[in-house]
Amino acid sequence: MSSILSALVSLPALPLLYLTSNTGMATSLNLLFFQITWSALVIGYQPLMVELAGTLVVRAIFFLLPSLILLTLDMTTPAVANNWKSRTARRKVKNNWNVVGIAILNIVLATALQGAIEYLLTNVLHVRSAIRVPKTLPIPTSALWDFLRAELMREALTYMIHRYVLHQPANFGRQSTTAARLHQKWAHSGYGACTGSFSAHYDHPIPYLLLHFVPSYLPMAIFIRMHALTFFVHLSLISLIDVIAYSGLTDAPTGFIPFGFMLGWMAQRVDGHYSCNGRRAFGIWGIADWVMGTRVETGGEEYLKGKWGDVSEGFLGDGDSKGKRRSRT
Repeated sequence: MSSILSALVSLPALPLLYLTSNTGMATSLNLLFFQITWSALVIGYQPLMVELAGTLVVRAIFFLLPSLILLTLDMTTPAVANNWKSRTARRKVKNNWNVVGIAILNIVLATALQGAIEYLLTNVLHVRSAIRVPKTLPIPTSALWDFLRAELMREALTYMIHRYVLHQPANFGRQSTTAARLHQKWAHSGYGACTGSFSAHYDHPIPYLLLHFVPSYLPMAIFIRMHALTFFVHLSLISLIDVIAYSGLTDAPTGFIPFGFMLGWMAQRVDGHYSCNGRRAFGIWGIADWVMGTRVETGGEEYLKGKWGDVSEGFLGDGDSKGKRRSRT
């Protein structure tokens, strides 16, 4: 198990090693060492164990650990953190740890479903696995192409599921589906209910799997059959995006961070979605929202207040452009 951890913890350095592989002997040796470690890992353990252990390690390092750090900072210095948050993200409930527990259980549930699919494919149906676990490292150009395709498909699937399944009543005036009611009751009540970013994975299992597992796993498993290492790097990006976007830090000072403007922008998009009770901002990067005309133009409360009035109390209704307010029941 220690070899699994040592190989997987070094995953973040893999793209850098690829990009600089021709710059010196030391980098080439590091890449060779990683190749040997990865090959020994694949030889010594079952592919399914490598895939599932890697998934949990990546989630722990790139989502749970940063979220716990934000949670600690928010609990120890709440006055500072609240100055950087919108009113929607400052909402609190009595049991913050309930949100943390449900989020962790959902991550474990999604990983278990991932393992069940792999077991069904390889041990029952006797077909190839959804994620490739070869002894060799992925080719950089192939890994980059798979990465871009997976992210574009994730953006499209997330938008369609989020808007047309989980917010169907709010956008089309139709009778609420079970998944939509559960998403409204769980996810939209959990946002801002817990410090840190755990609300990213706080939802009822049904809408959670639809919104998080289906877009992030099925495209890579069905259409791409991604290399396990590329899958882990992509999952690292997904986890970091969740931490940033659901932190609620829409006004945090990020000017000293390279590309820091993206941090506040991503948090504003998620905050805008919850502030207007799911009428806009359904995608991840805003590409699908831009195409479909559902983006939050300036993010957060400022834009939504100008369009629909005070958004701190949320909205319910048919999603018309006038945005008439209705009281919560």
